Amino acid sequence: MEASQANGVGMMGEAQAPQMAPTGAGGCPPIEVKLFVGRVPKSYTENDVKSLFEPFGPITDCLIIRDKETNNHRGCAFVKMASITHADSAVRAMNNIKVLEQTLGPLTVKYASGEAERLGLPHDLAPAGVDQAKLFVGSLPKGPGADVSEEEIRNLFSPYGQIDEVFLMRDENKQSKGCAFVKFSLKENAFWAISSLNGKHTLPGASRPIEV
Repeated sequence: MEASQANGVGMMGEAQAPQMAPTGAGGCPPIEVKLFVGRVPKSYTENDVKSLFEPFGPITDCLIIRDKETNNHRGCAFVKMASITHADSAVRAMNNIKVLEQTLGPLTVKYASGEAERLGLPHDLAPAGVDQAKLFVGSLPKGPGADVSEEEIRNLFSPYGQIDEVFLMRDENKQSKGCAFVKFSLKENAFWAISSLNGKHTLPGASRPIEV
């Protein structure tokens, strides 16, 4: 992931407090995401679709999907929102809930095909419409003598946003297995942590930089 806006790691691999970016919903650099919208009445224009999503946050693009040969309205659209946090709010409020035309049923609102892969978060750890995102953190100190703790991991990730949970995986002897899960309240904060820390910070006792 590109980290030009959110590089929170200084010289010598020492994590530093990141520069806050006020444009993101979580006080961090915003992550743009494209949504697929299905069961849209064929009378709807781009402006009509935009009006559905504007209450949730800024929109950077909106496109009615049309037949390539006939240019006929196909009853669906793409909406690109400036913040994934705002996009998730729209998904929660409208997916399988909001009805624009009774004969069509409720709207389908979800991440467009390929967006989860492009963004780099596994779908099962950060599904559309859910604010939270659980990150897998690898290459932590492990084995006898490894003194890494949940508190140390929390302190490393907390500058990037609110953390709901930290779980350090341990073996039957209570020794670190070299990996953990960190759950952020908002996906955008999770992305900020990924771009700032992945491969850039080595904890004492570890043989290589952490993987996020």
